[in-house]
Amino acid sequence: MNPERGFYATTNLATGRNFANVRQGQKTLLYGRVHLDAYLGANHAQDLPQKVLDDTDAGFAAARTAGIKVILRFYYDNGEGYDSGMGANDAPKAWMLRHIEQLAPIVKKNEDVLFVYQAGFIGAWSEWHSSQNFRDGTADAAIRKEIVEAMLAGSPESRTVGLRYPAYKRMFYGTAPIAGTQAFTTTSIARVGHFNDCFVSGTDDVGTYQYEPIATLKDYLALDTQFVPMGGETCAAHARNECPIATGEMERFHWTYMNEEYNETVISRWTAGGCRADIDKKLGYRIVLTSGNAPAEVKPGGSFTLKLGLTNEGWATMMTPRPVIAVLESAAGKRLEAVLPVDPRKWLPGKHELSVRLRVPADLAAGAYRLALWLPDMAQGLRSRAEYSVQIANQGVWNASRGDNTLAQITLADSAPGTADLEATSFAVIP
Repeated sequence: MNPERGFYATTNLATGRNFANVRQGQKTLLYGRVHLDAYLGANHAQDLPQKVLDDTDAGFAAARTAGIKVILRFYYDNGEGYDSGMGANDAPKAWMLRHIEQLAPIVKKNEDVLFVYQAGFIGAWSEWHSSQNFRDGTADAAIRKEIVEAMLAGSPESRTVGLRYPAYKRMFYGTAPIAGTQAFTTTSIARVGHFNDCFVSGTDDVGTYQYEPIATLKDYLALDTQFVPMGGETCAAHARNECPIATGEMERFHWTYMNEEYNETVISRWTAGGCRADIDKKLGYRIVLTSGNAPAEVKPGGSFTLKLGLTNEGWATMMTPRPVIAVLESAAGKRLEAVLPVDPRKWLPGKHELSVRLRVPADLAAGAYRLALWLPDMAQGLRSRAEYSVQIANQGVWNASRGDNTLAQITLADSAPGTADLEATSFAVIP
């Protein structure tokens, strides 16, 4: 149950106030929809009332209480326009931009529990098709890009905006996928990710791969999703639902999050086909400690090298900033921390090595200390909450009370060999 990955639950974020069932259901993500039409009625060319802002903020607060994070999408149309054949009554561009501007303070305020801000607003189910105000395809690509840019400006720089169709990102930001040098920066191309709400549900995933050849879009998506979140849901029974195809594409496109509640027929096929357990493990990241080296004894004021071999067995990497911290803790609870010069978002699927030189304070009392690896949430308000920290997928290492991963026991002794390395990263005592 690591944060920001896995199967997710769904609800109305603006009306929900108790999300304890999410973690009880072994999930850490909530797809939170907000129906703007419930506040505006049929006339969407007007300001949002304060109540929608207050209700959305309260929904975020409930998510924080529950120890989960939110995949956020705003709706004007929940499929009514699609079903009627009239097209979705979303909002004209100017008013949509105004609404995004009004929502921005709430979205930014709740950065800590926001995971992905999906590019909704437009079309039926806010899936960017069948709109009364925006033509599909290249015709209105420029004004669709304005909506995305407004969402980027109206959300935290640490978070991404998800697009329903990969071709639109190519229309907006060019046909080259994110380069390694661009990854995890605040540029628009690095902050726009993807979601597929008809995964393996048709030959082209019910129009997901349109406007360009399917192979071109898939080749692009396979590279781009190395560095931005990919998620969504299935939508229909199809021959492509079967386990080998589904898991093959989840791996190729670096899937991080998936709706367990829809389509239930497809989800049940993965259980019957024997791949559900593998999907549970590999959605997003899964960090395994494969080797480690640290000394048994260290002299107070001395330094030592910590070496770790890690494998990310998941299909994706971590997608939001997160510190990596070495911890020393005495039996009496005295705690020291050293922030390592490591970005875990760069732990792409595969093998990685971590080697750091660490120095302990000269006045640190002799005795036994627990050495641990801690990957807490970046937000100060969530930093001490274990449910927001990353658990390594090894038995016997997780410290549930501290939210860190025990690596070894180290004894501080004056008789230990070694001297201080002044270039090493120093442990600092935490009050």
